[in-house]
Amino acid sequence: NEYHGNYIPQIAQQIYERYTKKNDIVLDLFFGSGTSGIEAINMGRRCIGVELKDELAESVSEKFTPKQLVTDVNIICADSASEIAKEKIKARLDIMGAKKAQLLMLHPPYDDIIKFSDKKEDLSNCATTEEFYDLFEKVAQNGYDLLEKGRFACLIIGDKYANSQHIPLGFECMARMNKLGFITKAIIIKDM
Repeated sequence: NEYHGNYIPQIAQQIYERYTKKNDIVLDLFFGSGTSGIEAINMGRRCIGVELKDELAESVSEKFTPKQLVTDVNIICADSASEIAKEKIKARLDIMGAKKAQLLMLHPPYDDIIKFSDKKEDLSNCATTEEFYDLFEKVAQNGYDLLEKGRFACLIIGDKYANSQHIPLGFECMARMNKLGFITKAIIIKDM
């Protein structure tokens, strides 16, 4: 709970149990507080996490041992929508003995509900919801390109309410992912 915007570890546990096996590589393009990496370690998987904020990437790395940071969890500080991030991920995959990741985790900001940084690349700073969708699509494209064919992606997102209307962020993000070539297999709604 030290970081506002994390997701509960049970989500990662269920997804990893269903869609990965031991030693598989999880790619998380919105690494945040490191839930994906922590649960990867707990379940015998490996993880590459991309985090936009330098200070957050540095503090999250303290959750792992030096050995884990070499062999099992790699944290890249970069803009997940960029070509630079994509190249850094490819280099880490190569070091880990893989061409592509076996699972993609995407837990983006819920548009502008919480501002996570002052960086223009931060999805929480988009001027409009349409701009948010466009930038999310660029991140999802990088994820698609770095995911083994026939493997799974998990989108964890909530909707928002603004100007007296419900804005279904999840459905539009799914539509953008499907446009890139992903296929929706299931929608799981967390019962609040």
